[in-house]
Amino acid sequence: MRWIAVSVAALAAALLGWKWLGQGGASPDRSELLAARPEPKARAPVEAIGVASPASNPAKIPGRPAPSRNYAAGYHDAVDLLAFLNTLAPAADGGDANAMYWMFRASRRCVRDYMIYFGREGHERTLESVLAERFTDNQSAREIHAKCAAFKSAGDNPYRDWRALLKRATEAGNPIAEATQAAGTFDHLNSAPDAATQKRMVEEMTALARDALRSKDPAVLMQMAQVSGARAFYGGQRGGNADDESSVWVLAACQRGYDCGADDEDFRYVCALDFACQPFDTFVDMIRRAHPENFDELELRANELNAKLDADQFDEIDL
Repeated sequence: MRWIAVSVAALAAALLGWKWLGQGGASPDRSELLAARPEPKARAPVEAIGVASPASNPAKIPGRPAPSRNYAAGYHDAVDLLAFLNTLAPAADGGDANAMYWMFRASRRCVRDYMIYFGREGHERTLESVLAERFTDNQSAREIHAKCAAFKSAGDNPYRDWRALLKRATEAGNPIAEATQAAGTFDHLNSAPDAATQKRMVEEMTALARDALRSKDPAVLMQMAQVSGARAFYGGQRGGNADDESSVWVLAACQRGYDCGADDEDFRYVCALDFACQPFDTFVDMIRRAHPENFDELELRANELNAKLDADQFDEIDL
């Protein structure tokens, strides 16, 4: 299947132009969720996924509280995402950009991702009917249904606008939020009224992406897959080139320690859509199947990209 990358990573996560199974056609309801990810290499893993390094954008918000290293684990281990949001709210209100980011993630999980699995409000399907579908990630369906139960039923819930939460985290300088916002700009490029507006949006997307990239966070690199793929697509390099550009960033993210295997919620989602996927696979295996003719070249380019990041050669990196 060809997955068109839009804003995400929630499930987030799409990878522009990927031809997972060599078939045509995109899934309009699920394309937002696919941000494909390959297996970790020998590099030392970066801290908790989605938690910015203390060195990333340190001067952007003077006096910003030191990043917590528990937010990612708290998100993944939470049995009630509404309660998780409530625990993060004081830190976020105090200026903690990382708390803001994980509030966005929890909100998006219970709004956008819930809808993609169970349908729109008023037309929701039961858990049993979702689990009966062939292409369902059963583990995630059960998790979302349970973790978001209180979120969905709460009458007074101030956390429903995940886009606003993302904007707040972006403005606070969280690099993963910046990268996610940049990737989300792709959603609106199709609807740009004229070439000048589209050009401005691409410039804004690129500026945010470059700022986020200085963190060297592998979660940022995963969002760069969407940014670079979108730029290649809208730059006239359609098809294979956009696929290749996105794949390089995904491979680079996994080399830097991104969780690219079965423990990742995005992997489980994509794996359920791929007849060839096995539980022990990673996104690297999927890239290798999608690009058997030039996988070695893509992996070499990913190595070179990480070498530039390690050397702080940010200006030499082509998004």
